[in-house]
Amino acid sequence: MSEKDSLIIDTVKSPVYLREKSSIKSKALVTINEGDTVKVIDSIDSWYSVTLIDQGLNGFIGKKFLIKEKVLVEKTAKLLDRVIKKIT
Repeated sequence: MSEKDSLIIDTVKSPVYLREKSSIKSKALVTINEGDTVKVIDSIDSWYSVTLIDQGLNGFIGKKFLIKEKVLVEKTAKLLDRVIKKIT
């Protein structure tokens, strides 16, 4: 597999709250389920600023809840099809 045939996908490895701020005491906006995909915007200490792709929500999750996975473009296309079906 070449680099041009792969992408990095950020997947939640266990249920976690999407928080309003980068603090465990911050308001929980929604629960993100295991296997959901997020877009990492920034890294702040032990937190990631993310966008929950299928809902368009922005917030923070603890770094320990995220898996960075290199995937083939073909697998990514299938993932995008699933996301599009969820939001339409």
